[in-house]
Amino acid sequence: MPNLKLSRRDFLKISGGAALGTAILMSINPVINKIFTSFGENDYSLNYPNDEIVYSNCFQCLGRCALEIARTPIGFPRFITGTIGWHINDGGVCPRGASDVFYYFTPARLRYPLLRAGKRGEGKWLAIDYDTAYDILVNGASASSWSKIGLNPADLGVGEFPGLMKIRETNPHALSFWQGRDQLIPALTAGFFAGNYGTANSGAHGGFCSMNVYTSGVYITGGPVWEYAGPDEERAQYFILAGLAGDHFPNWMRRIIARIRENGGKVVTIAPERYGFYSISDEHLYVNPGATDGALMMGMIRSLVDFHYYVYKAYLASTGQGPQVINPITLQPVSPSYDPSTGQLLMQTVTPNGQVVPLSQFLPVASTAVFPHIDEEFLRYYTNLSWLVIVNSSAQQDALDPTESTAGNNVGLHVRISVSNSQYSSKHPWLEAIMGNDGNVYSYVDTPWQKNVMPILTLDELPQSLQGKIVQVPYKLKNGTIVKVPAIQITVAKAPASLETITLTVTTAFELLRAELLNYDPYTAYTQPPQYGALNCADVSGIPHDTIVRIANEVATVAFQKSIIQPAKWIDYLGRYHDTVIGRPVSIYFMRGLAAHANGFMSSSAYYYLVLMLGAWDNPGADLYKYPYPHYFPGLAVPPHPLANTPSIDPDIASSISGLNLSVPSGRSGFLKTEYIYNDGTVDIKNVSVVSAGPYGYPDGPDDLVIYRTGRPLLTDRGYSWEIPYSTQRSISAVAYTAYMMNKYPGVMPYKTQAMMWYITAPFWNNAYTLSDLLEKVTETDSSGNYIIPFTIQIDLFNQETTNVVDLIIPDRTFLELYGFHSTFDRPTSLPQGPSDSLNWPALPSMYPVLSAGSFLLTLLWLLRSYPKQ
Repeated sequence: MPNLKLSRRDFLKISGGAALGTAILMSINPVINKIFTSFGENDYSLNYPNDEIVYSNCFQCLGRCALEIARTPIGFPRFITGTIGWHINDGGVCPRGASDVFYYFTPARLRYPLLRAGKRGEGKWLAIDYDTAYDILVNGASASSWSKIGLNPADLGVGEFPGLMKIRETNPHALSFWQGRDQLIPALTAGFFAGNYGTANSGAHGGFCSMNVYTSGVYITGGPVWEYAGPDEERAQYFILAGLAGDHFPNWMRRIIARIRENGGKVVTIAPERYGFYSISDEHLYVNPGATDGALMMGMIRSLVDFHYYVYKAYLASTGQGPQVINPITLQPVSPSYDPSTGQLLMQTVTPNGQVVPLSQFLPVASTAVFPHIDEEFLRYYTNLSWLVIVNSSAQQDALDPTESTAGNNVGLHVRISVSNSQYSSKHPWLEAIMGNDGNVYSYVDTPWQKNVMPILTLDELPQSLQGKIVQVPYKLKNGTIVKVPAIQITVAKAPASLETITLTVTTAFELLRAELLNYDPYTAYTQPPQYGALNCADVSGIPHDTIVRIANEVATVAFQKSIIQPAKWIDYLGRYHDTVIGRPVSIYFMRGLAAHANGFMSSSAYYYLVLMLGAWDNPGADLYKYPYPHYFPGLAVPPHPLANTPSIDPDIASSISGLNLSVPSGRSGFLKTEYIYNDGTVDIKNVSVVSAGPYGYPDGPDDLVIYRTGRPLLTDRGYSWEIPYSTQRSISAVAYTAYMMNKYPGVMPYKTQAMMWYITAPFWNNAYTLSDLLEKVTETDSSGNYIIPFTIQIDLFNQETTNVVDLIIPDRTFLELYGFHSTFDRPTSLPQGPSDSLNWPALPSMYPVLSAGSFLLTLLWLLRSYPKQ
C-alpha cells in the first residue's frame, strides 16, 4: 500500500498519542492524514502481486483441516491459513496448522539417507545415496556397498543382518514395520508394503494412545466416537467431552462446542485439569487422574437404572399404569416412596443386601423423575442386553466364575438356538437366544413381534405363571460381597438340528449388568465409606455425589423430555416397519485421556454404556457413525497370523504338510473359521480357511487368538494374545521389549526379529516403560558383538534424539511436498453428516532432493520382488 508509509517519528507520534487518548491522537492531523486520507477503492494493491494461492490439507493431527497457502513465484510459502468452505475447519486454523511452514523451512530436516558409522548412541553418521541404502536394505550385511563406503557391518554390530530379501524368502514376519504418525503417510501405502511383503508384524499409530477407546467402541457400538463417529452438532442438546488431547480436531471441536451452545445445549467437560476446549464448557468436572471416569460413568448409570425402576416404574405400578417392579435381590415388589411432608416422590435404591432405601437428600431431583431414564425399546432390540447368559446354579460364590468346581464349560456363554427366520437361517442357522415376555425362548432374529412378544430385560417381565419359577444365583462384588441375581431354568437343544436337549439356568445380560452396578455407590459423600455399593464413586472419581446424581438426571431429562421425532420410513432387522426415528439428543466424545491407562478399556466402555442406556446412539441429536462405519462385526475381519503364510515357523506344521500340494500365500494372511458353540460349551469348528488379512482384526473368541502352541504370543507387539487379546489397533509400545526378549532368549517365540522399520515415531521412546532400561537393551550386544535388538531403520523428517540409536535413517518430505490420498475409509476427512475424500498433491516444491516415504517404500517393495504377481 504505497499511501501507508510512516517514518519512525510518525509511528512514535501515533503510539504516544494512543496512550493519551483518541482526542489527542485526532489532533495530530499530518500523521492521521497519511493513514486515512487520499484512499480510493482502486488504490489498493497487493504487496506481492505475483504470489499465488494453493490449497492443501494439514496433517498435524487427524483433523485434516484445509489450508490456503500463499506462495511466492518460485514456490516458497509466505503464510498459511485455513480455507473457507472445508467442512472440518470452515476457514479456521489452529496454531499448529498456522506453523506448518516451519516443517518446511526447519534446518533440522534430513537431506539424504544417513548410515550409522559408530556405536549406537554415539551420533556418528555417514551420508549415503539411495542406491547404497537400497543395496544394504535388500542384501543386508552381504551388500557390496559396504566395501565401497569403507564400513564393516560386523564392526557396527549388524553383521548378521540378512537383508530384507532373505528375510522375506525365509520368514517375512522377522521384519517388524510400525508407523507412528500414519497421518503423514496414507496407511494404505504402508499397508500395501507390509501386506505384500507378508509380515503380520505391522500396524499404524494405535496402541500407545488410542487402543482402549477404539476397541471398546468397536465391540460395544461398532464404531468409536474417536474419529469413527461424532456428535450431531446441529441437534445435540447435551454434550459430554472428556479425555481429549488439545491437538486433536481442534478446529472441528471448537465449532462443535460453539454450535451446540448456540443451539441452547449444554456442554460438560471432564478432565483433571481445565484448559483449551474445557475452558469454554458450561460445566467442568475435575475428575481424579487415572481414568477414574469409569467410576463416574458407572455411578451415573446406577442412578439412571435406579431412577427408572425404583421411582418411575414403581410409580406406574402403584397407579395401575404398569406391571409390578420386583426387587432383584429379594424378589419382592418395590413400592414408591414419598416425602411425608410434601408428598413428593423420593429417590430410592436397592442395596446389595436387598434393602430398598429412600434417599431424601435427592428430593429435588427425584421429584422430576417421573419419566423413563433408560430406553428399554433400544436396549431390548438394538443391544445384546436381552440375550440369555448361562450361569452356574450350584455356585457358592459367583455364578459366572468358571473356576468354581461346579462350573461347567458353558458358564458365561450365551444361550444359542436354531434360527427359523428365512432371511438369516441359511447363513446363520445357530444364533444367540432371548426370552420373550410370553416365557418362550427364541433366537434374537425370531422374536414374534407380530404376536406382541418382546425380549425381556428383567425377569419380572415374565408371565405371572412363571414368576414362581424364578431362582437366584450368587454374584460377587469387588469387595467380596455376594449379591443375588434372578435366573430361571430353560430346556433347549444342545446343538443345531439336534434332538438332544439340555437344561440350563439362565438370566439376561441386563440382570447381570444390574448386579454389576451394585459395585458403584453414587449416593454417598466422598468423606464416608460406601453405603450402597462396593465403591464410593465420589471418592474414586473426585466428583461430589450430588453432582453425579444431578448430571445423570440432566442427561436423562434431555434424552427423554427433549427427544426428537424424525419422520423417516425404515425397516429393522426383524422386519418391523417404522415411520419415525426417535432421537435422543445426548452426544459424547472422548479420546486418549481415557485410553492411556491400565483401566482405559473399562472406563471407555462405561461412556458407551451410558449413551446406550439412554438410547442415544446413531440417531438424531446423538453420536452418528462416519462412513463406512459401523465397523465389521467381530469375527469377520481376521487377525493376521504368522502361521497362515509361513507355516515353516512351526516344525510340526511344516512336517505335517510336507509333500502336500498346498498353495501357501506370500502376502499377509489369517485364518477364517466357521464354528458353532453348543449349549454344553462344546466348540465345533466346521471349517478353517486361509484368507488375506489386514494389519488389524477383531477376535470374537479364543480360537481367534494369535498364539503359539505354548500359549505365548506369536506377534512382536503381543497382539491378539492372552496378554492383549483385544489389540484391535495393535500395541506398538510392546514391540521393542518383545523384540529384545525373543532375540535374547530363544524359545520365547519360535522365530527371531531380524529387522525393524519405524515411520515417524520415537522407536524406543514410545516403547519405553523405563527409558533408561530400554536404551540399555537397545545398545546391548551378544558375545559376537552383534546387537540383540536387530537392524533398525527409521523413516523421518528430522534427525533428532529419538533416531540416535537406529542404524539407517531414511529422509521424508513434508506433507506439503508430496502426493497422497486419504480415502473415505480413512475416517478423519468425513463427517457424520456424510463421507468425503482427500486427495493431495504437492503444494510446495521439494526443498531437498529426497523421496517421499511412499515413493521410498513402493520402490523398495519393487526391488524386493514383492508386488502382486511380480
